Amino acid sequence: MGGIGSSRFSIEELSANLQPKNLQSTAISYANIELRPKGIIIHFANRLDRYSWVIPYYRLVIYRSKTFSLHANGNFIKCKKNKNYRSNKKFIDRMMTLKIDHLKLGYYDA
Repeated sequence: MGGIGSSRFSIEELSANLQPKNLQSTAISYANIELRPKGIIIHFANRLDRYSWVIPYYRLVIYRSKTFSLHANGNFIKCKKNKNYRSNKKFIDRMMTLKIDHLKLGYYDA
């Protein structure tokens, strides 16, 4: 797919189901997003443990408000809109385009 990984996002909040059992408040601070043909994979770490959350495009919902958040199946990751977010703007637009292309939602085309 060519350039399938994002730079890091600063995590502001995780839903309760995504939080590791041995969560330390300062441990989880960054996440990366990886594009796949049928969805995305979000990677984040806690101490030495690495976690991945796989989201198919048909379940992915993205909100851009005070925070940038990714939702699926009642779970979410909220990321801060700081310099890391601004550097990933092209990546986010590409992710949205891949989602629309995969779902064949022609009514979004201009």
